[in-house]
Formats: sequence, structure tokens, C-alpha cells
Amino acid sequence: MTHPDHEEIRRLRAEHDALDREHEKLRAAIVAHQRGWAELEIALSALLYEVLRIEPRSSHIAYAIYYSPTSLEARTELVHNTLNQLIVENGGLATIEPLWASIYKKIGKARAVRNAVAHGTPHTLNIQGKNYARLTSPAFDVLRVGRIISKGQIPGVAAQALVDAVKRVAHLMECVDDVNRAIVAFRDSPSTFQAKLRVLQDRLKVSN
Repeated sequence: MTHPDHEEIRRLRAEHDALDREHEKLRAAIVAHQRGWAELEIALSALLYEVLRIEPRSSHIAYAIYYSPTSLEARTELVHNTLNQLIVENGGLATIEPLWASIYKKIGKARAVRNAVAHGTPHTLNIQGKNYARLTSPAFDVLRVGRIISKGQIPGVAAQALVDAVKRVAHLMECVDDVNRAIVAFRDSPSTFQAKLRVLQDRLKVSN
């Protein structure tokens, strides 16, 4: 029986430690991503509150409307359609339409990672003798894991990819808040509307 030499033991230990660090990073990113989406949903519900502007302002009807649909996609669509209707009915808001369209598109793309987090769990995948920490469906999911591995690819979401996704969600939340502030300015202090719009434009120029 052949025993591994000291160099091999050090190599295996280093690989094990690196995998542990990757899993720790992945777990932290999952929590941060869930928190980021919760904050983005608060921003979207607040945007709907401002778009509808139901009196008295203490009313929570807008929030009841926002949280009535059971899926994030439906809630996002609700905000999207309501805001677009406000723009149609207020010509002075036309300049915000393409900016919101960009945000809406980015939210749609970001949902793909959110769905992966919602339906996946951290796994260690051994592919061609190398271990990978990934957020994936169960390892026996031949459709979402097995077939991808059979093509020589690594399935799931890596820790760094999820960390990057957290940053994108935080950026989107700030953009939604900027839209909210611009609408408030349009109604309450029109002289500041263009300044609020420029803040949003500048933020959207930031690559995320």
C-alpha cells in the first residue's frame, strides 16, 4: 500500500482549506444576496407608494397592492406598468422613461441569480478530479447539473459571481430610490427635478 508523501499531504490540505474558504465565502454571499433583494423589494414597494400617492399619506394601500402578487416577477411588472402609466399621463416625466427601462431590464437579468439562490444549495462538485464549491441544484439533478458536467462545464454559481451579484442588486436598489426621489421632486419641487434626474443618469453610467 502506497502512502502519500509529505508534499502530497500539504497539497491536499491546501486544497481542502481553499475549498473551505470558498464555501464560507459562498455562504456569506448567499445571506448578503437575500438581504440585498429584500432591500430592493422595499425600494420597489416605496416607488409604487410614491407613484400612486394615495391620500392620506399614512395609507398602506400601495404596499398591500405591491405584496399581493406572489412572485417577484409579477410585483416588478406591477411597478413597471404603474410607473409607465404615470409617465404617459405626465409628459414632463418622459425623460425618466428610458432610464427606468434600463433599470427594469437589469432587474430582470438579476432575477436569474436570485432564482438560483432561492432554489439551490451549496455543494462540493468533483469534476475531472478537481473540487469546486458551487451553489447548485442537488448533485443528482441530471438536467441542471449532470448534463452540464457531461459537457465539460462547471454548473452552478461560484462564490465570486454571487458576491458580484450582491453589488449589482445594491446598485439597482439605489437606482430605484433615485427614480423615487425624481418623482417626488417632479411633484413637490419641480425646480430640482433635473438635478435628481442627473443623479440617476450618473448612477446608471456606473458599470455593475
